[in-house]
Amino acid sequence: MAFLSIEQKCTLLDRITRAADLHALLDLLGEEIDKLGLVDGYIVNLCDAAGENLCSLKIRLPFEFRYLDKTYLGYKTSLKSDITNTNMRAFHGRGIARLNTEEGPDSERPMLARWKVAECAALPILSQAQPQLAPIGTLLLMKQGGSMDAHVFETIGELAALFLAPMRAALGTAFLQEFHERFQRAASEHARALDFVIEINNLTALESVFDKFAGDVFRQLAFEYIGFYLLEDNVLKNKMVAAADPRRREIGDSLAAYLSDKPYALHSLAGGVPHAFLKNASLMFHDVQELMHIPMSEMDTQSLRILQTPRTLLVLPIRYQGKPIGSLSFFSVTQPVAVPESDLQLLEKLSAFLGTAIINCRNFAVNQAQNAELERLATHDVLTGLPNRALLRDRLQQGLARWSRQGQKATIAFVDLDHFKDINDTLGHSAGDRALVSITNRLRDCLRQSDTVARYGGDEFVLILEDPDNNGSHEMVLQRVLAALCEPIRDLAQEFTLSCSIGYCRYPDDGEDVDTLLNAADVAMYQAKQLGRSNIQYYSPDMRVAAGKRLTLEGKLRHAAENNELVLHYQPKADIKSGRIVGVEALVRWQNPELGMVSPGVFIPIAEESGLIVPIGDWILRTACAQALAWQQAGLHIPVAVNLSAKQFQAPGIAARVRDTLEATGLDPHYLELELTESMSMGNPEKSIDIMQSFKALGITLTIDDFGTGYSNLSYLQRFPLDKLKLDQSFVRDMTHSPEALAISQAVLAVAHSLHLKVVAEGVETLEQLQLLAKSNCEEMQGYYFSRPLPAEDCTRFLSEKRRLSLQETVPFKTGATH
Repeated sequence: MAFLSIEQKCTLLDRITRAADLHALLDLLGEEIDKLGLVDGYIVNLCDAAGENLCSLKIRLPFEFRYLDKTYLGYKTSLKSDITNTNMRAFHGRGIARLNTEEGPDSERPMLARWKVAECAALPILSQAQPQLAPIGTLLLMKQGGSMDAHVFETIGELAALFLAPMRAALGTAFLQEFHERFQRAASEHARALDFVIEINNLTALESVFDKFAGDVFRQLAFEYIGFYLLEDNVLKNKMVAAADPRRREIGDSLAAYLSDKPYALHSLAGGVPHAFLKNASLMFHDVQELMHIPMSEMDTQSLRILQTPRTLLVLPIRYQGKPIGSLSFFSVTQPVAVPESDLQLLEKLSAFLGTAIINCRNFAVNQAQNAELERLATHDVLTGLPNRALLRDRLQQGLARWSRQGQKATIAFVDLDHFKDINDTLGHSAGDRALVSITNRLRDCLRQSDTVARYGGDEFVLILEDPDNNGSHEMVLQRVLAALCEPIRDLAQEFTLSCSIGYCRYPDDGEDVDTLLNAADVAMYQAKQLGRSNIQYYSPDMRVAAGKRLTLEGKLRHAAENNELVLHYQPKADIKSGRIVGVEALVRWQNPELGMVSPGVFIPIAEESGLIVPIGDWILRTACAQALAWQQAGLHIPVAVNLSAKQFQAPGIAARVRDTLEATGLDPHYLELELTESMSMGNPEKSIDIMQSFKALGITLTIDDFGTGYSNLSYLQRFPLDKLKLDQSFVRDMTHSPEALAISQAVLAVAHSLHLKVVAEGVETLEQLQLLAKSNCEEMQGYYFSRPLPAEDCTRFLSEKRRLSLQETVPFKTGATH
């Protein structure tokens, strides 16, 4: 029996066909059910696109509960849920399922009381003509007074049947629309994610990466703050707090300032930031206010207080290759934020992209730092941090172009530390390095910001002093540099003093290119050294001529030994009391075919600076030993004294080389005396003692030369295995007219005698000097008063004549230098 007339069905079908979409059909179905007045409420449940759930798409609750219609709209029930559910029984059973005090599962009956209904019944929405097709949903009916009879089900079932085909078609359309929208949304999100990845990975600064990430999130979700935390030193440190609204930036800055020195430790799960990191999973608080009663750390409590008690909090790990490298915290302050599963998945993807961008930034920073360090190492001195020779030339080249363009002058100065090698040789290279750093700091303090100081070589520095006013006042700056570098240097437990020699030239007066100016300043610096060091010299063309001569001398000196140009002269030494000859000192001379006899005062400094002193010293030792053996074979048993240079003394295996020389020449070691300078032996006492012990083990006599002119340490002096001290000729020369020199000489004699050492006075030129030495109990002497240095043949004759020293008036040799 039909309950709707043909006219009613036609009218209704006409309205159904004009319904725009599924929602319009549902509204029309609900309107028709309401007209029938057979039930007090209903819910239309339709299958979703995946066919996994029933979704409540049209709700009409009993009158007093209709304010909840929208609340339950969209409610989903899984089609795989308990079959006892009323809707599930109707859907799967394809028949009416009732729920009242007599029928239906007990678990469902509380619903009757909740909605104040006497009975609920679910009808499957399906085609009677095609029973093989699955229902498209269910229609849940509610009755508050009494129960529903067959008439209710038949009438509403007939009505629903009219909507079946249109709703099935509309569901398909809706499914396609939803799929299209979902596809479009996924494609849009994919494109947006791709753009995000491209843009964020092109950034090289962490702050820019964070800004890009925050901006993208703020456009999609209603969060108002994002905190970025990265793992450093096994703690999570806040790197930035971004705010969606510039008006809230102050709160974000306050939180960042609070967190700046308060990292999250990773020893527990306390707090959302470390929890998400340690668990490598997201953590969501829909309403933070519900958590305020839970005990929290002071750090978290204060953070929430600064944010004025936020509502929603989401924390995600920042991942790189699946492993956490930090955490993200999202805050909403004004209202709770609903984060759908799809948005959460998108955020997790973005956090992985963020992790990759962060690692890229760090790698970029490391590469930049490495490149900067490589560039710095290529252009700066490693020890002092000053520009090196390459950068100096570049700055000079740039300066020349600028000075020429602007019509300016400039000063280029060479600064060379005097006797700096003594620091390395005596105190060690570490002390020398510390001294160079100290010198560098002093140089910087003396110059202006616009000036340049560069390390040109080991102990050489170059200054570029710009002169924008062309007033030529740089001499005062150089005087300041000289004074500063001559100040004592305190190093560890000792203090020592350096001096420097400075040479300078002017642009454009002395040159207009880099090489010419550097060469001119270098020549002036060598002139300063030639004039006694610790002074300043301005370049003049004559200096270049002198430098050329010096270079010529050095070139000829390199071949002097192999060309047999070097000769030894021997100066006899006499016992002051007995007057007899007790030894000779070997002194080198250079007889060049072109230059004639070159003074030792000229070529010895060149040999020392060029390093030629070592091979020359070896030649002297070998020749002197051979001559001493020749004298012995002639019946003249006279010891020979040889000076060891500092370079020879510090050379590895010096004792073995001396032993080999003695063996090669056949000289008895007791006839060899080695003279060591005071500064050479005092600088590194422990090493000096070892070398001296090796010499003494061979039977060699050891003498300290030039005693009193260097710095002495008597506590070490008494440990040295010495035989003699040599009183420097500067004291001997002045002792007859200087009470101070006489007092020093007598003090040296007293020290030597207390240490059971003999004293040899050198440079004795007058009888008065000799008599004073005799009164002071000096044992030996040498000097022009007794004999000048003699060639080997003359010295042989002198020794054969058995000359004797006399304390009475004699006719001395012509006065002059001992060496």
